[in-house]
Amino acid sequence: MPIKIAEIKNLTLKKGQKTLQSPISFTWERGQQWCVTGPTGSGKTTLLKILSGQLFAPGADISFPYLEYLKQKSSTTIYLSEMIGYVPQEVKIPSGYIEDLYYQRRFQATEQDDIPTTKEILLRSTHQDELKTLQVSKLMGLSSLLQQPFLQLSNGQTRKLMIAIALTKSPKILFLDHPFIGLDMDARKELIEQIKKLIHNGLHIFIAAHTHEIESMDFITHQIELKEVYNFQNNQPLPKSFDIPLSSANETIIEMDNVQVKYDKKIIFHIPHWIVQPTERWVIQGKNGSGKSTLLSIIMADHPQAYSNHIQLFNKKRGTGESIWDIKKKIGYFSPEQLRFFETHHTCEEVIASGWSDYIGHIPILTAERKSLVNILADWLDIAYLKALRFGDLSLGQQKMILIARAMFKNPELLILDEPLQGMDIKSSAFFKQKINEFAINRTILYVTHDKDEIPEGEWKHLLL
Repeated sequence: MPIKIAEIKNLTLKKGQKTLQSPISFTWERGQQWCVTGPTGSGKTTLLKILSGQLFAPGADISFPYLEYLKQKSSTTIYLSEMIGYVPQEVKIPSGYIEDLYYQRRFQATEQDDIPTTKEILLRSTHQDELKTLQVSKLMGLSSLLQQPFLQLSNGQTRKLMIAIALTKSPKILFLDHPFIGLDMDARKELIEQIKKLIHNGLHIFIAAHTHEIESMDFITHQIELKEVYNFQNNQPLPKSFDIPLSSANETIIEMDNVQVKYDKKIIFHIPHWIVQPTERWVIQGKNGSGKSTLLSIIMADHPQAYSNHIQLFNKKRGTGESIWDIKKKIGYFSPEQLRFFETHHTCEEVIASGWSDYIGHIPILTAERKSLVNILADWLDIAYLKALRFGDLSLGQQKMILIARAMFKNPELLILDEPLQGMDIKSSAFFKQKINEFAINRTILYVTHDKDEIPEGEWKHLLL
């Protein structure tokens, strides 16, 4: 049996016409577990997509001796692609389901018959193999979520589901692109132990991660470090176009009394009393599935149960005549889930300017004034080099940078950021923490994160779910 899992020669990483990394060559042998690290946008995802067969790399020589050996020994016809599993960092909607998905629909999922449950999605992946479905769901800690509609899973739970789907095909090699994005600390530790079990059972792993994450992955034996492609260095103050005066009005931003959200008899969260005053900074924390995103959906007027609770936003009680759009126009919002709702062919300039619209995914007319504001904001955030690129051609970290700019674009009174820095390297994260801190001066901010190191400077209050 060959000792080489894969042999890679003369692989140049490119994004469009731009060369990200000079030719790479390495040999992956049996028993080795690999990790590629590097700054945001350096080509980690591109490397994994090439090795897993998602992208073609002209001029590169890539072979899988181990898989070729297994193919020849098999008594049935088997293809290399069937022995390779790939889990992208962006959450993929399972094909064949949910043709008319829209953002608010996840919070109405219990009332709609066409939203698949976790179990239904896994059954489709296993070709209705009940035993295999139960096995992979147990392995990924999804057993208690099998009857839950897919759209109600948290970001971290959905990531576990994506890995479980890849495992249903019993791959020999598994490529994981930033698998820890969106997971709380306990869930990360749990996933590491699950990966170790997979390795013990003979699976070979190749992971893309950030340098600071590799310390916790003691199963990694070999590492590739990609070089930096872009260095953030803009220290200019917040442009006057996006300055906001100190609020003098005695207007409570958010007030909740005895608020709870439940599906059937299951209570997602309960808040006895919570008040957010102007210019306050709140960190919202809690484990995966604790209801953080659901709470934000209540505030954003996306959740139907907002009307059955005592909630006041900007001194107005929900359900007293204000429209959803009256509320949204005062709020700038970023969530990782928004990545699903933008067409990949739109330019980054268009996506930033879409912050003018409160309908996620809608691209408004790019007037001269809006183009000017995009230029000012992009220069300040040091992302002007991305404006003309297609949104779909960016790394996930770069896409988040664009959507953070989108949340800031209309200069909102209330800025809501749901895990904005997950998936960025340390330097990019530090740069955007500084910019978020500057932008938040004199305005109210709600900030969701699992990682205390991702909280910007300033005086913060804490809400734990």
